[in-house]
Amino acid sequence: MVTNILITLGVTYLISQSKVFEPIRNWIADKHWLLAELIHCKICLSFWVGLYLTSNIYQALAIMGVFVIISIYENKI
Repeated sequence: MVTNILITLGVTYLISQSKVFEPIRNWIADKHWLLAELIHCKICLSFWVGLYLTSNIYQALAIMGVFVIISIYENKI
């Protein structure tokens, strides 16, 4: 489970914030507003990445919960 959390954190960061994926994010954002929201929301994206990795909705929700806790901790510091 810890491995899945770390992989999800890395992939989510790469997709939602890195400069490498910026052209892809902009291209997706131009296609549909809902996809734009999904690709820019770290918490939403962490659920879908977690679901892809685990193929289990409960584990994906647990991974998303860890991501929410980490996001809250980042904003308070």
